[in-house]
Amino acid sequence: MATPTLSSNAVRAAILIVSISSGALGACQAQPQPVHIGEAVEGRLLVEQLCADCHAIDPGAISPNSAAPPFSEVLEHYGATALADDLDNAVPVSHLRMPTFHLGEGHAADIVAYLKAMKTKADAN
Repeated sequence: MATPTLSSNAVRAAILIVSISSGALGACQAQPQPVHIGEAVEGRLLVEQLCADCHAIDPGAISPNSAAPPFSEVLEHYGATALADDLDNAVPVSHLRMPTFHLGEGHAADIVAYLKAMKTKADAN
């Protein structure tokens, strides 16, 4: 039985088809989303809207609700990563009577960025 042979044009066409197919499949793969690192200014706006009724959101201020820690102390008692994770997952971050809410994409990182900026500013003074 004779073995079929391919012409050089057929080989080139096959290579071209495989190359195009590989490129198309690679383009279809989901690209990883960049990690939101947080913006302190956005975080400040969020804590003004969502947290200021109970928590002191400025350094040296006293919380309106005595059971709510001032934000200047939160990172000392609650790690930044754990806090962001819990806020992202709508996990109650305290056993106190804190409401459960969902912030939306990236907003937990914004709040943590604000807390870090506040701490950095306080440490510089």
